[in-house]
Amino acid sequence: MKKLLFCLVLAACVLLSGCSKPKPTWSTGLEAAPSATEPDTGGLGAFLVCDEQLDDGVQFQLYDDGRLVLSGGDILQSVPDSLLFQMYQDKITSLELGDGVGVVANGAFSGASKLQKLVVGSSVREIGTRAFSGCTGLTQISFGNGLEKIGDYAFSGCTGLQYAELGSGIRELGFYVFEGCTGLTSLTLGCDAGESSFRGITSLVSLELENTVREVGISAFSGCTALENIRFSGELAVIGSHAFEGCTALRNLKLPESLQEIGDGAFARCTGLTTARIGSFVTAMGQELFAGCTELRTLECDSPVGRASFRGCETLETVTLSASVTSIGAEAFSGCKKLTEMVLPEGVETIEERAFYNCEGLRRLTLPKSLKSVGDEFFFGARSLEKLRYAGTQTEWSSVKKEPHWCSNEPGTVQNITTFGTNW
Repeated sequence: MKKLLFCLVLAACVLLSGCSKPKPTWSTGLEAAPSATEPDTGGLGAFLVCDEQLDDGVQFQLYDDGRLVLSGGDILQSVPDSLLFQMYQDKITSLELGDGVGVVANGAFSGASKLQKLVVGSSVREIGTRAFSGCTGLTQISFGNGLEKIGDYAFSGCTGLQYAELGSGIRELGFYVFEGCTGLTSLTLGCDAGESSFRGITSLVSLELENTVREVGISAFSGCTALENIRFSGELAVIGSHAFEGCTALRNLKLPESLQEIGDGAFARCTGLTTARIGSFVTAMGQELFAGCTELRTLECDSPVGRASFRGCETLETVTLSASVTSIGAEAFSGCKKLTEMVLPEGVETIEERAFYNCEGLRRLTLPKSLKSVGDEFFFGARSLEKLRYAGTQTEWSSVKKEPHWCSNEPGTVQNITTFGTNW
């Protein structure tokens, strides 16, 4: 106890004095401390103020520049509750989690508002829920390559953080990991993005997904309204439902050829998006993929078009579909008022109900010879439609399966095929 009290008194004198880094005078009876002739600087030019082992075995090393090094055991709640930490928490500006630290407990350093820098050592496997939430002064984080799990809200409310880089070893990201980090503008991700992990970070401008990223989870980046630039992983296979919904600053989107699955509403209501490109390897396209993207003008698509995928894209003018497109889902282009001409390529076999519903500006629509079935009212509300052409013969058209109300019954619109074959 005398040893601990001596260390506390000596440390307080060094930290609170107005002098500029004097060499401390160490008692010869303090075995853990260095001698006065060879002070421990931790390799960074600062003097060791206190070197104590806490009750749970964690080594507590505090330097006079505000740097705290913890090592030798898991950071449980007993560490922030300890007398040493309580005494110095307002002076600690840098925290290093060293060798032997495997887990940082839930809420361990929550509210440590003076903390500016965090170095997570390679032995750390898990950072608990809200472990660093509310660390408003935190501006730098360095994650070790041994980190596997980051809990819910782990860094929520860290308003001073501007950049974060997460490595490929992380296997589990919790909900809202950086929620409320209003200064975070750039993120580099080497691991899969978990469900809602980065949702609602309204300051995020730039996102880089490295080639180790295979999946972006449900609502992972939804509501990131400042997000302008996304560099997609060349190995990305899955984008979950609503993953980027409401990212209103996105302008151009080119999805990687590796992509196989896109969930419902993945880019819905990205109201600033003007161009989109979807590759041919997508085998599962969810509903309402780009629904409500009111500024989308140009689309290139090499995959089957899902239900209501482009519903409400009012300014969509140019659509290029490749021969790998086999189906047009229900209400796929519903409400695309600026679309004037649509040529469905050979390969399309199915057009579902109301696929072109209320496409008020559509004048010409070409149906391919490969077509096998059409749904009810697939062009209902296309008031400007002048010609409906089928690329096959009249005999071939008669073999196409048609739902009872396939044609438009609206006055003033065409009621049937006007042209067969290759010519208008």
